[in-house]
Amino acid sequence: MRQSLISSSGLGLLAAAAGLVVAAAGPVNAQAVDPSLLHYHDGGRRMALSVEPALVADFGPSRMTALSATGTAAPQRVAGDSMVRILRMPAGQDASTAATGPQRSPVFRQGATPAGRLMALPGGVLVKFKPQWSRARQNEWLAAQGLPAGQPMALGADWVRVDTAAGWTALQVANRLQATGEVLSSSPNWWTETVSR
Repeated sequence: MRQSLISSSGLGLLAAAAGLVVAAAGPVNAQAVDPSLLHYHDGGRRMALSVEPALVADFGPSRMTALSATGTAAPQRVAGDSMVRILRMPAGQDASTAATGPQRSPVFRQGATPAGRLMALPGGVLVKFKPQWSRARQNEWLAAQGLPAGQPMALGADWVRVDTAAGWTALQVANRLQATGEVLSSSPNWWTETVSR
């Protein structure tokens, strides 16, 4: 199970496994990303993000072995858990290209400082609808947005998880849904680094 950050409550929760996947966006070079796009919403708060350009999150079973099979240096694991490996790409290998695989994500930090915790996007968006919206109305609205039906979450009837591809796609979809003003909250399904104290 993956750790997730829930938008309006800020509570950690374990998200359901991915089902349907929305098509992934093309490669995004972290160096070329407009800084105004590096944010997500936590309830009503806009949270800034920064990209760790040399790091890649790998959520897939392949664990990026194809990268080392080319005869070049293999990525080095620097963090992660049983669901993800956070890898530092060797000098000369493009992390932004490596992060565009179907189960890969760029690695982000909350805010713009190295002290922010590592975060990555395994896929999915957590959406809180208005209480008066029925499940049918929620799914009709999602379909109008070009998305699959939402999966109910244990937080209540207002919350659903919408499946998307991993990485940039999840961030873009979450921010697009929040910008409509028609939902109470829309946040990517974050994997977040936990630090033992």
